[in-house]
Amino acid sequence: MLVNLIAVPCPECQGYITSVLGATYEYLRPSTPSTWAPASSGSPPHGLMQLFDPASIIVARNITAVALSLTLWDHVLTFGREIQLLWRLRWSPLQVLLLLNRYGAIASMIFITKNVASFSHMSWVTVTNEVCQAMIILITVYCIVNSASSQFALLIHVHKLFDERSAYRSALAVGFIACFSASITFGALSIKQTFAAIQNHVPGSLCVNLLRRDFEIGMWGAMVLYNVYVFLLLAINAMHRPRRSDSEIVARLLQEGAFVFLTCSALRLSQLVSSVLTVGVQSILVPLVAWSIDGILTYRLLLKVKAVEMVTEGRIAQLVNLAEAPSIQVYHEVYMQER
Repeated sequence: MLVNLIAVPCPECQGYITSVLGATYEYLRPSTPSTWAPASSGSPPHGLMQLFDPASIIVARNITAVALSLTLWDHVLTFGREIQLLWRLRWSPLQVLLLLNRYGAIASMIFITKNVASFSHMSWVTVTNEVCQAMIILITVYCIVNSASSQFALLIHVHKLFDERSAYRSALAVGFIACFSASITFGALSIKQTFAAIQNHVPGSLCVNLLRRDFEIGMWGAMVLYNVYVFLLLAINAMHRPRRSDSEIVARLLQEGAFVFLTCSALRLSQLVSSVLTVGVQSILVPLVAWSIDGILTYRLLLKVKAVEMVTEGRIAQLVNLAEAPSIQVYHEVYMQER
């Protein structure tokens, strides 16, 4: 069982983790195949060739299971801090947005994993047209809206905390509007053509493989371009601020969350590369894993930002029980010389 394979950080969490994973397993158990099932002319390939088979069911199941497991496991690990830093304090638009995106991503991955788990053991998918359309929307447009809006809102908030100049925030907003609009446009065009292919019941086509790759490349490419633009903007901003040494540039980039954003940019690049390669079903479902890791990094950065805000506002007692905190004794020796 997964709980026995992973070191549980605290003994009292093991019962909760077991119940969460058990309930998820019961929900994700394969159900009766649905109605959209093109006929298969032969048995599916075995061994390593399944990794490159466009209709490989085992690859689809494993990829979606990894994405969901990462998200649920991180949710269990950070749930205590989420209650402490978000639910019990005054609400803000940033908190509402990131919480909605957090639980929206979890619900989306559960839905996708549930339907992928119901695929037949043959090499073709057995889902209805409506379910296939919903999965395509979640993997493309909603994935972009969810992760991009969270990163942009958090980036603006962090930049506002440590830099009062509004010029860079305006530049971030303009770049986001331009690239995000292009990304959504490509995603909408891809979905439009995909829905037409689904309605026509293209024979021998896996549900997610019906996605139009050219438009999908444009969708991810626009967001990669924005990530590069943001990182360059943050670097220029850090270099133009007064400093005593060049090493302060790195410290300021760390302060503004640029390295976390750079990691998220690498994940976005992996989504673009997987779309360009178009090797089997993993080229469509691999972005789910990147989406999961991206959401984990963004959410953990939010929790750190909220903790910093509480410390700067003098509310450290709400973070740490001062009565149980270790005491620190400082000794100061003064030497006096007699005249």
